[in-house]
Amino acid sequence: KKIEQFNSYINNFTLYLSIAIYLFSGGPLRGTELTTIIFKNLETKSRSLLFNKEEQVFTIVTDYYKSKNITRKEKTNIRFLPPKLSKLIIVYILYIIPFKEYI
Repeated sequence: KKIEQFNSYINNFTLYLSIAIYLFSGGPLRGTELTTIIFKNLETKSRSLLFNKEEQVFTIVTDYYKSKNITRKEKTNIRFLPPKLSKLIIVYILYIIPFKEYI
């Protein structure tokens, strides 16, 4: 019962964190951009969430833009997240995700 309640809290936190990223990343991200943000490298894709140590903020690097299907050209978009939101993401990545995977 307690684990289910904890998972519910984490799912809500993840939803609110996603909304904050959407709202505070400069121009609003498209839904396809938001759902493709990854924080660790995969075999087939590099992470799109990078931490800038000097500025103490996360950057989101995506290659989506509206006319990509028409032009077939890659275009990189870089967005910076505010420092306070970046701190929340650090807590999420370093503590919440590993703990959730552990239980």
